[in-house]
Amino acid sequence: MYLTKQINSVKICYDECGMADRPALVLLTGWAHDLRLYDELLPYLSRKYWVIRVCWRGHGQKRDDIDDFGVEEQISDTISLLESLEVDKFYLVSHSHGGWPALGIADKLGRVRVPCLLMIDQIMTQPPPEFAVGLQAMQEKKTWKAARQGLYDNWMAGSDNKAVETHFIYSFGGFGHKCGHFLVESSLRPMKNMAHPCAVWK
Repeated sequence: MYLTKQINSVKICYDECGMADRPALVLLTGWAHDLRLYDELLPYLSRKYWVIRVCWRGHGQKRDDIDDFGVEEQISDTISLLESLEVDKFYLVSHSHGGWPALGIADKLGRVRVPCLLMIDQIMTQPPPEFAVGLQAMQEKKTWKAARQGLYDNWMAGSDNKAVETHFIYSFGGFGHKCGHFLVESSLRPMKNMAHPCAVWK
């Protein structure tokens, strides 16, 4: 069941399952994904954890136009949402572009509150030139559909995995050309900061 809270003057969509007296597990998606990304894992995770799945701004059931936002807003929204749910300590899982705000959350809150961070499919190197070109093309109304299809074809790589195909069509496919701007920013801008990585936990 989708829930919403007014956080930082915007509506943030999320859901939760499992018992609230169990350890909290927070699941963050990539850009242009919604919380359905983790649907197939819920039956397993909710047996042991209080699972909280978070959607970014404009990524809930309604895809209304919203003002531009970046990693800092994602960090602030997530922390504020968790505080409103009275979540103090939690394990954090991120997928794809959700890794950047996940790193920021872990760095900001520290190891006591975030004892574990699992990053899935996070690009930690400069993206290939053709990927960057595709992201740029996704920002234009005239070229975004063809560019998106090119990314799909590349990611599927001839696979017939129905779960992945469904994810592309029904989740990622539900976003228009405006998502390209953030994809470029979230992919390329953090790479400039890698020469000065965040503090290492000890």
